[in-house]
Amino acid sequence: MRIRCILSHPAVPENVGAAARALVTCGFDELALVAGGGTGIHRDPRARYLAVGAETILDNARIYPSLQDAVAGCDLVIGTTARHRSRLRPVIESRALAGFLAEKQDPDLYAALVFGSEQNGLTNEELLLCHIVAAIPIAQPYPSLNLAQAVMVFAYELARAAETTAQEAEPATAPDECSLGVFMQTTESVLAQAGISREERVYARVLEYAAHCDAHEMGVLFMFWRRLLSREKQ
Repeated sequence: MRIRCILSHPAVPENVGAAARALVTCGFDELALVAGGGTGIHRDPRARYLAVGAETILDNARIYPSLQDAVAGCDLVIGTTARHRSRLRPVIESRALAGFLAEKQDPDLYAALVFGSEQNGLTNEELLLCHIVAAIPIAQPYPSLNLAQAVMVFAYELARAAETTAQEAEPATAPDECSLGVFMQTTESVLAQAGISREERVYARVLEYAAHCDAHEMGVLFMFWRRLLSREKQ
């Protein structure tokens, strides 16, 4: 499993450095920033001071002008947020991510893990770009963690998910079985064929439902999507 950790508009260099250290501790090495505090926040001496042993991740961090650009090429986009901000969407607890991703039976899954700014978190527009929403169950009255702490928790859970998925994944035995990435791309093709644009809220909701499918459900729907698209071409 490949993970791209995306920090959208981080404002504190120390958090960027500590996040990089959390990633390397859990076996990940891909960090991306969305126009955070200018393009040089990851090169700030304060960031490097906290990134003990993870300086290479900072050196290789990629900068994107928008979250839409940052998640391009990823099969699954996981948005992180406080539970109260996503009450209209199903929220997966961080500790349930390993089981959720293992259901996909896709050891080659490329996922984006997205964090918002320290002050406001992910905006509603950014959350619409996420296939699923995840939250860390913590005690009140402190509803959120420091950004770097949140990265550490999720990175740990995704490291568990990567190990679990690799152990449980089975080779495809039927032509209708597919990876999550192929399934999501095919679903987007069906939406486009139906004349539904990315700007419509239903577009994001359909992708959200698709992302929650397990391997068996993906296989069934993929067969249906593929036949539907082939008929449209005729």
